[in-house]
Amino acid sequence: LTGATAHFDPWHLGLNMAAFYQTSLSLELTNATANASPYASPEYLAMNVSLVALVGAVWLALQHRLPPSQQGPTVGYSGVLFALSVIATLHQPPGMQTCPIPFFDQACFS
Repeated sequence: LTGATAHFDPWHLGLNMAAFYQTSLSLELTNATANASPYASPEYLAMNVSLVALVGAVWLALQHRLPPSQQGPTVGYSGVLFALSVIATLHQPPGMQTCPIPFFDQACFS
């Protein structure tokens, strides 16, 4: 769990915070076509905690398959943010884009 809270530098933390905010807007807020999003606050928290554990477990499993020169600790929340972005994209109407970092258009995908 500490890998999800550790960051290399302020830029890494800042970009993760911007991506988390942008992705959270599309997943947690009330949907215009429904009464509530399926990811209201308690469910969204549970999903985040589950993704932190899942990403950590996948990283640990991959460590055994990597050569020793590529093994190392996981740092940051980026794996969880990627998973959240994929989930947000799957919930978008066809043709819509997900932009995890609002000012970085090259990071948008659909």
